[in-house]
Amino acid sequence: MAYNIDKNLAQSSLVSPYTAGDTTITLQTGDGAKFDSPNFVLAMGVPPEFFLKVTGKSGDVLTVDTSGFDGSTAVGLAAATPVTEVITSGVLKALLLQALAVTTKGDLQGFSTVPDRVPVGSDGQVLTADSTASLGVSYKANPAGGLVLLEQHTASSSSELDFTTAISAAYDEYLIEIVNLINGSAAFVGFQMSTNGGSTYDTGNNYDYNGNFSFNASNGHYGSNSTSAVFFRDSTTTLASNGSWNGSFKLFAPLGSLYKMMTGQLSWYDASLGIVSSQIVGIWKNTAAMNAFRLLPDTGNFTSGTVRVYGLAK
Repeated sequence: MAYNIDKNLAQSSLVSPYTAGDTTITLQTGDGAKFDSPNFVLAMGVPPEFFLKVTGKSGDVLTVDTSGFDGSTAVGLAAATPVTEVITSGVLKALLLQALAVTTKGDLQGFSTVPDRVPVGSDGQVLTADSTASLGVSYKANPAGGLVLLEQHTASSSSELDFTTAISAAYDEYLIEIVNLINGSAAFVGFQMSTNGGSTYDTGNNYDYNGNFSFNASNGHYGSNSTSAVFFRDSTTTLASNGSWNGSFKLFAPLGSLYKMMTGQLSWYDASLGIVSSQIVGIWKNTAAMNAFRLLPDTGNFTSGTVRVYGLAK
C-alpha cells in the first residue's frame, strides 16, 4: 500500500459525529483541499484517540477504513473533533518498503534514476555488472568454470561423511575440498561410490588408484588395481598432534556411462614422516550413473574437519 506525505499536519474538524465503523467522515467546508490524495492517515482527536487510514477523497468527504489503523481502536467522537494528517510507525515502515522497492526474498535495492528493485535470480546464477540493464546489473548464468557450493559436512566423531545431494545433471565436474580433516586413529581414508542416492555404497574390490608421495626429501609410489575404495594412501597413516588432512579432488562425469575418474592432491603432517604431499588418481570401475559418494576411514572416526563439494559451471 503506497502512502502520500506531501502535506504537513493538515488539519480540520468533523462536521458531524463519528461512530466507530463509519466508512466516511466529512470535514469543514473547503478543508478537503488541505489534505493529501489517498492514501494517508488521520489522527482522530487531540491528543489522538485513534488513527484512521483514508482510502478515498471527494471534496470534503473522506472514505476511511472501518477500523483503527496501526493497532489503534476506533471509538465514537463528537462533531467538531479535530482531525490531523500524520505519519505513524506503520506509515514509516510502508514508506521504507516503497523506497526500497523490494518485494521478494533475495531481492536487492537498485537505482537507475529512482530507487528500484533488482529481482532475485535463479539458483546458480550470479549478479553481474550489465550496462544494457536498466539498473546496471542483472543475474546471469554462472560463467564457465565458476564454482557453486552444493553440499558440505563438518565431522564430529563421524564414522563417515555422506554426500547425497550434490550430484545432478547440472554439472559434469565437481571439486571436493578437504579442510582440516582429522581422524582419531591410524587409518586408511578413501572414497566409496553409490548409484542409489547413498542408500548403499559399493564396498567391493571395484576401485583402482595410484599416486606419488614425498616427505623429508624422500618420495615413492603407491597404488592398487583391485581394492574397496579410492584411498588417499595405502599405508597406515597417523596424523601428528595438531596435524590434519587438507587437499582437493576433482570428480569427472559421475552420471556418465564410463568408469568414474578422480584426481587430487592431499597434504598432511604425519606423526612419523613429517609433512607429506601426495598426488592421487583413482577410478571406480562401474558404468552405472553415480549419484552419491562417501568419505570414510577404514578404522575409527573423523573427529573434526569440513568437506565441501562444489559444482563447476559448464
